[in-house]
Amino acid sequence: MGYQRGYRTPFMSRTLFMIDSKIQNDMYTQEAELSRQIPMSNIKRVEVLYGPASAAYGPNAFQGIINIITHDGSEPKDKNSQADSYSSTKVSLQAGSYKTRSIDAGTFAKVGEWTFAASGKLFTSDEPDLSNRVGFNTNYWYSNPTVWGGNRYYTNEGKTLSSYHDPTRNYGTVVSVAHGGLKLGAILWSRNEGYGVKYPGDRAQNNGLWEVNNKQAYIEYNSTITSSLSSNTLFTYRESAFRGQWSEAEPDWNAGRESYSYLSQTYWGNQNKSWLFNYNLDYKVNSFFQLTGGVKFERRDMTKQFDIPGYWPGSYNSWNQYEGKQALDLTSQYPNGVAVQHSSDPFYIKLPDGKKRMPGNNISQVYDMGGYLIGTFEIGKFRFSPGLRYDHNSLYGDAVNPRVTGIYKYSRTGAIKLLYGEAFQEPAYILLYGGWSGRKANEKLKPEKERTTELIFMQQFYNWLTEVSLYYSRYENVIKETAKNEGSRKIYGLEFRNKLLLDNPISNSSKMDIFFYYTFTEALSETYFNFDAPRTNWTPSGVNPEDWTLGTTALGKYENAVYAQNPDLPPLPRNKSYHSLGDISPHKVSLGINLPIKDILNINIRANYVGPRQLYLSNALRDKGEFGQRDKGIILDNYVLFNGAFSFNLKYTTLVLKVFNMLNHSYYHPGQEAADAGNNYYERSLSYRNSILPQPGRYFLLTLNFEF
Repeated sequence: MGYQRGYRTPFMSRTLFMIDSKIQNDMYTQEAELSRQIPMSNIKRVEVLYGPASAAYGPNAFQGIINIITHDGSEPKDKNSQADSYSSTKVSLQAGSYKTRSIDAGTFAKVGEWTFAASGKLFTSDEPDLSNRVGFNTNYWYSNPTVWGGNRYYTNEGKTLSSYHDPTRNYGTVVSVAHGGLKLGAILWSRNEGYGVKYPGDRAQNNGLWEVNNKQAYIEYNSTITSSLSSNTLFTYRESAFRGQWSEAEPDWNAGRESYSYLSQTYWGNQNKSWLFNYNLDYKVNSFFQLTGGVKFERRDMTKQFDIPGYWPGSYNSWNQYEGKQALDLTSQYPNGVAVQHSSDPFYIKLPDGKKRMPGNNISQVYDMGGYLIGTFEIGKFRFSPGLRYDHNSLYGDAVNPRVTGIYKYSRTGAIKLLYGEAFQEPAYILLYGGWSGRKANEKLKPEKERTTELIFMQQFYNWLTEVSLYYSRYENVIKETAKNEGSRKIYGLEFRNKLLLDNPISNSSKMDIFFYYTFTEALSETYFNFDAPRTNWTPSGVNPEDWTLGTTALGKYENAVYAQNPDLPPLPRNKSYHSLGDISPHKVSLGINLPIKDILNINIRANYVGPRQLYLSNALRDKGEFGQRDKGIILDNYVLFNGAFSFNLKYTTLVLKVFNMLNHSYYHPGQEAADAGNNYYERSLSYRNSILPQPGRYFLLTLNFEF
């Protein structure tokens, strides 16, 4: 899970992820799926933009963008290649710890006026066994007969569900062909991975595969209309799916039966489609003034609720919910759902999955229209670039987002940049519609708003590049994991980046480079989780999201105690206050060195320091267990990781040995989403998401690269 610029979210949905400027975020969750399904062999460069970028990129370019640019055959790798004909191919074979295997191959070519490019990747791994690192993920819980009953005898990937197993089965491909200004392409990938330690083993079996699937085809046309006017036209058709296997053990809520479970083994499915049209113009008015603008139209057919046949009441079931036909009412025979059985039963009977095609009564059509205009003025050492974007969405209405950038280039190698930008984050469908008795959904969610001010200083010396960035971001209508717009947040940050190029003390060797990055982040939330509030549980059990509180009274942390003793006391006025959001370390440092040794060996060593971290506001370990206390709770220790890569240049190939966590350091990350399972490992967990997540120890990856 990545939280760009310190913004903690239930999914990595505030970063826009693109390949060749084509959006890849999952359509249902809006999550940026940055994993090992993306082919690496044809990557030309990676563009990273920090901060709000909605003016040019539209919704969800909230915290920034990551754009992978691939070689498409339009230019050669080798500048000495013939201009009208060339080709390049790279193949990488990988093997490593935990039965990790991968093949990544890419090629591109130009033949006359035609260009071609194709790359693909297959990646499989059993991932590290972390079952002895957190108490809720031990095989004691996965194989517990009282908890799991007959469910534990089912298998996945050839292994029973009664032990820790975390498979990964990913693939991806990127292809294109172009002639003149016309380009046709496709981007296909599947991230198909197990659950790892995200969920406690007394509530979910981690040996299941959950897939995020993307199928995308596009037609793109670039045209030079006049010497000063050019255009880009793009039409994209896209399908995405967010689906997978889920084995659940909900604790029996009847008195004296808490060690038993209501079991369900279901397949969750959704299907989503998009038709997108973009038209962009670049107009160079004169040598110091340029205009860029564009329009967008998109139609999306989106699944509203997960299709989960037989699951708890309130979930969608394509078995008996057909278009134009009355749904069958099975609640009298199966009050908890047909697939919900008890761990005391001698067998668990797995039922068929849902329909391959989603019924129309579970599909919602959404329309987006938008346009933007950005101007660039250059006068001497100054550049001024204002921009404005307007979007209209059939669900949440209108949004207007400006962006203004001013750059003063005070010397040939130095510049100061001042930025103000606004962005909006549209509500994810999983929060709009994807709810059931255990997860809230809210069709009335509104977009979240961001305003960021940033000052950047950049200076290039003879052999040293330095950059300092100061930013302040404000967020309103925050979209929480409880499917509510609630409160505001603010983040202060400092980023200090340095890269130094030095003479190599080893003779006949290229220069070595050293980099040093430091970041400071303070993330604050207007709302806090009140652990002292009275609990109201749903059935099955779960934490009532009303435990989130906005503002404080003069009574402070004693508020609930006073009201409990004086129920007739009139409400006191609430004052705005901010609290540490948690999960984000205030201090992080990265240090690395790249040392070439003649033409034979290259050594790259990187060290990453992450300072102590307070946990997320609703993390069960944030509560110290003392009445009236909602302070720091458990603090995750700081850690330092060392990673290394050793590249050997052989006659026809390059051999690379990568060592991760070289010192085999034991460390933890905070839990995701609500992180509400707690740490009383000798009893059933408090809820469905582990509060802390152990990370892998030392592991190895060997890569063999061929280029021709």
